[in-house]
Amino acid sequence: MIDEHNDTDNLILNLLAADDTAACSLLYKCHNKAVYDYVKDFIPDHDAAKDIVQELFTAIWIKRHSLNLVLPLRKYLFRAAHNKAINYDRDRRTRHRLMGEIVNRSGHGRVAPPADTELETRELEDQIKHALARLPMHARKTFLMSRKQGMTYKEIADHFHVTEKAVEKNMSKALSLLRQYLGIYIKILLIALIE
Repeated sequence: MIDEHNDTDNLILNLLAADDTAACSLLYKCHNKAVYDYVKDFIPDHDAAKDIVQELFTAIWIKRHSLNLVLPLRKYLFRAAHNKAINYDRDRRTRHRLMGEIVNRSGHGRVAPPADTELETRELEDQIKHALARLPMHARKTFLMSRKQGMTYKEIADHFHVTEKAVEKNMSKALSLLRQYLGIYIKILLIALIE
């Protein structure tokens, strides 16, 4: 079985080196479930774990020429997934801490909000609304249903009568475009959407 994985991994490495997109499909087919199960041990949220895995596979394709991938690929994938899961958890804790600070400054706590905080909050809300408005319709609806309404990919797929793959594609597109549109605001995007 290990030789079979090594043969497949060698083929994947050769396809990546040749810029053949079949590498992505083969990498995903061979390693997605194992990497997803590994991430789920750290991140119990199904959608977040799927996002982390999808971002990992996308990053491998984008950085294929600068990565020093060696056999077995799964060892590299687990290490990279572990790092992404740690970063996700750290960012999640930071968001919660920042949300607590925002709540305290918004008048629900004892601290009165400084004038510039209100201005920054309004500016952030405007940037987020503008970025969301720029998203293609299906990507925007998918993103809002997932992040604001807490719907799973399956529930969204059932709602739109499409496959979960289509939902994943729309979500990936939305996240990519939001990162591009919001730049430095991306870290606090989810805080604003929870309100």
